[in-house]
Amino acid sequence: MLKKLLITFSIILLVLFISIYVLLFTGSIPKKSNVNISLAEASKIALQKGGDLPIALNSMIIGSGDFFKGGAVAGEFKNYRFPFPSYQILYRKANVRKSIIVDTAMNFKMMKSMKTGNPEFSKTNFKKLQKALVQCSQIIITHGHFDHIGSLMIGENKNEFLKKTVLSDIQYNTILKGKDLTKNQLNLTKMISYQKYYFLSPGVVLIKNPGHSPGHQMIYVILKDKTEYLLAGDTAWHRDHMELRKNRPLLISLLLKEDRNAVAHQIAWLREKFIVRKNRVNLILSHDYSYHRILIKKGILGKTFSLQ
Repeated sequence: MLKKLLITFSIILLVLFISIYVLLFTGSIPKKSNVNISLAEASKIALQKGGDLPIALNSMIIGSGDFFKGGAVAGEFKNYRFPFPSYQILYRKANVRKSIIVDTAMNFKMMKSMKTGNPEFSKTNFKKLQKALVQCSQIIITHGHFDHIGSLMIGENKNEFLKKTVLSDIQYNTILKGKDLTKNQLNLTKMISYQKYYFLSPGVVLIKNPGHSPGHQMIYVILKDKTEYLLAGDTAWHRDHMELRKNRPLLISLLLKEDRNAVAHQIAWLREKFIVRKNRVNLILSHDYSYHRILIKKGILGKTFSLQ
């Protein structure tokens, strides 16, 4: 009897060990990516219709928190600080300013629900973001998770914000399915459909990139001074994904309902373009706090929004 109990207990421990290993430690990416995205093509499309190019790409971190250890990069149990940013693509023609907001962040209540460690929230930056959303001409999102669309879900101006928002048809349907916004609210937005690239405005091109979510897209930006950016959203959360050749843990991919294989190939593509080779395009990952600070310090990324 005792022998049977020990064997049963050993089997349970082995299954538990294997489960933990598979869920938290496995997550390699392929050596070669199957992603067929051309930044040169995106640049060509961004410039093809002429017009005044943007003069700056600004960022503003609304809040930040520590993601739980082992949850960000497969097998890595160090501390990853996640920022929750919004971006402003700024134009100026004569004395008239135009701007496009990319991702609208979230309020403190939403951020608190994520249960990150040591959360910090800037009321000042959040108020400034709300003013920028009032003043902007367009709003776009990388994808429909609430830390990227929070300001479209709350407040007295949310319907006005939605009227300025451009969503892909897949983003529309994904957000509707998630019930973060009603059909009547989503019908206030402008819905677009595109295959691979979409010219949004001079210097700005949307790039379809499903994986982290069905409607995920990246945004290519080229400024008047020829500085180039790729806002990659949540394709990768941190440069460690590319440098260590690791995906998110399987457990997190399952919880987020990601297309894990697609994300693995997308991370491999980012690695090929931005780690293995030198690239003139500046890669922006939404939740890489340390690299955000480096880009701001170098003057590549503006550290706050410009208001009228």
